[in-house]
Amino acid sequence: MVKGLPGAPSPDPTTRSHVRSSGTSTSPVALLTVRDITYVNALASGPVTFAPEGLTVIYGDNASGKSGIARILKKAGRSREPGGPIRPSVFDPDPGKPASATIEFRVGSAVHSFPWADGAATDEELTRINVFDANCATVQIEESNRLAYTPEILQVFQDLAEACRAVSAKLKDEKDALDTARRPEIDLLSLRAHTAAGTLVANLSPQTKLTEIDALCDITEADQTRFNMLTRVLQDNPIGQADLLEARSRRLKDLDDLTSGLERSVSDTALREFEHCIPMLPPALKRPTLLIRPSPPIPPSLDLGRLHGSSCGNLPADIPKRSHIQPSPFP
Repeated sequence: MVKGLPGAPSPDPTTRSHVRSSGTSTSPVALLTVRDITYVNALASGPVTFAPEGLTVIYGDNASGKSGIARILKKAGRSREPGGPIRPSVFDPDPGKPASATIEFRVGSAVHSFPWADGAATDEELTRINVFDANCATVQIEESNRLAYTPEILQVFQDLAEACRAVSAKLKDEKDALDTARRPEIDLLSLRAHTAAGTLVANLSPQTKLTEIDALCDITEADQTRFNMLTRVLQDNPIGQADLLEARSRRLKDLDDLTSGLERSVSDTALREFEHCIPMLPPALKRPTLLIRPSPPIPPSLDLGRLHGSSCGNLPADIPKRSHIQPSPFP
């Protein structure tokens, strides 16, 4: 790729319209009339005539239309600086149509008429008329003017490159059409590369046989058994099972802490501490007596109401004054 220097003008490739074909007549071309002028600045419709021989001078005051005629000729003929689109009169509403005119010219002895429109292709014979003005002089003097000529034999490579680009564009269009017609279910496939199905899909080609695809589509009894097993495994959510086991573990630990606390509260040491604290209680608190699980059963003839207000020393002899509670192991 050849890159130009910074600020260099962009190239304008030469096309067939820039060069006169070998079959075109070599007779001289003379401009005769420009008439039916519309939407060209503030110009009237004309006509503006030119002498077929010699020199024609167009003169007038400022804004009389001299530059407007030059703009038409630069667009209809050939010019180094044809300029931009020709504007209509600033005093009239925008018509929304391009500038146009009818140009009559003579090729040899034959008179021709061409309906010219701004932005449209011009007549091939009119391109033999060269127009030069101050703007064209600026281009010739101040800008780079290089002409690169490619022999016709080397044009083959340019045509080949354009053919390759055309083929590439056509293939891209076909690929886009196939992607559009692609069923969305295919994108849902998630096949691992090391599996037989993943290997087949990754290596699909026009040479792939239908028998190979059919062989992978057949589900054997072993495949069905494995599928059922995987389905059951996936139904048992491992995360949910882990949360459930963790909750059970916490409940068992809380229960173990509770039983350990109960065991400590009814031990011999705790009962001795309780008995040691009884003499230090006020008399009002010593009167009720609490019996904690006596070892022998209470006789049926014993009136428990009689025990209210009695001290441990006044209890019958068959009622023990203190009981020992033996903790039993937690199952």
